Amino acid sequence: MSYVSVWKPVLDRVVKASLDSENEVIGLLLGTLQNDTVIINDSITGEYQANQNRATLPAGTLALIANEILSGRIKGNIIGWYHSHTEAGVTFSEIDIETQKILQQFSSFITAIVIDAKTGEIGCFRVEPGTRTPILIPDANVRVFVEPKEAVGPWTPVESRTAATPAVEIPRDFATRIGSVSTKVIIIYMIAAVAVSLVVLGFILYRGFSLRTWVGIT
Repeated sequence: MSYVSVWKPVLDRVVKASLDSENEVIGLLLGTLQNDTVIINDSITGEYQANQNRATLPAGTLALIANEILSGRIKGNIIGWYHSHTEAGVTFSEIDIETQKILQQFSSFITAIVIDAKTGEIGCFRVEPGTRTPILIPDANVRVFVEPKEAVGPWTPVESRTAATPAVEIPRDFATRIGSVSTKVIIIYMIAAVAVSLVVLGFILYRGFSLRTWVGIT
């Protein structure tokens, strides 16, 4: 199994957004792949619809994200997605599985982060190829890093899945970036072009995927 490294400011902020909201939250993860390590160093969200059991990133928000990538205002690319559960805890629902299976058509390294909105605990998930079996990536394979040099190298996890709560808020408007960092380069395994992000998003928009089929959860 591969490894997942998450930049601490990004994890702290998505956890705080989850803890602060009565409803579920959702967004996209940006990052890169180095060897067998998925490095998540940014995240982005936009206007979305949510209640206590579901969150939706609609096609209009995805179109805005695609436009930001095309214009160069977003320098990073999509490597996964995150969402919170207000009641189910760190689990992967049937809709989560369907969403993840669609994303893993583009790369088996695509990672989903699920946040327990009551405790702040997080879990990193994928789906076993060819099945509908969710895989919780073991704590031993998940690292929360502060300095870029800590993201790869000898694998000694530096934190557990429970992230500290920072003293900042994540606004819900699209214009605000979350956890900005200068080293963001690749969307999917071994593909080094922003255009690939547009292809993926274009596919999603063309097929009309919404909560139940791409970036939705329950």
